[in-house]
Amino acid sequence: MEILFDLILDDLAGFIFEILFELVIRLAEVLFHLIGWVLKCFRRWLDLQPNIDPAQLSMLQKCSRMSIAIGLSLCIWASLLWLVWQ
Repeated sequence: MEILFDLILDDLAGFIFEILFELVIRLAEVLFHLIGWVLKCFRRWLDLQPNIDPAQLSMLQKCSRMSIAIGLSLCIWASLLWLVWQ
């Protein structure tokens, strides 16, 4: 009886592993599509911004552009570091 139970569990373990693996793949796919959609929206917004010479920008505009660049860089680096050390 124990041997039969072990065989059934082994068969189920393989099936469950395949389902979990497929789920992880699908979740990664959804995550990449979501990131791509956000980047596409950001790119559209960025394309609509006027192309101004940096020398003509006010100090507030320079600081806001710098804060956006630093914020995006930190988001990317934080997520990459989290993936590496997780």
